[in-house]
Amino acid sequence: MKGYMTTKEAKTLGMCDYCGSTMTLPKISDEQRVARFNRGNHFRRQGEFDKALAVYESIVREDDADAEAHWCCALSRFGIE
Repeated sequence: MKGYMTTKEAKTLGMCDYCGSTMTLPKISDEQRVARFNRGNHFRRQGEFDKALAVYESIVREDDADAEAHWCCALSRFGIE
């Protein structure tokens, strides 16, 4: 069963209604960028860290100041879901 994400604090934090895990949500308005974060998050949750890292690194190449993308790169490099 897939969980739903409940957002809090002006949509910067989300909690999975199914498993209870909390994650930060990137503050972005570009739909393509949102889709890439979702793709990277999917790969990371599936344990496909190399694929996730490639997605997050592409975001960093576009915007080196994106702290969330840098954090996701670190999580992927260390194999953290």
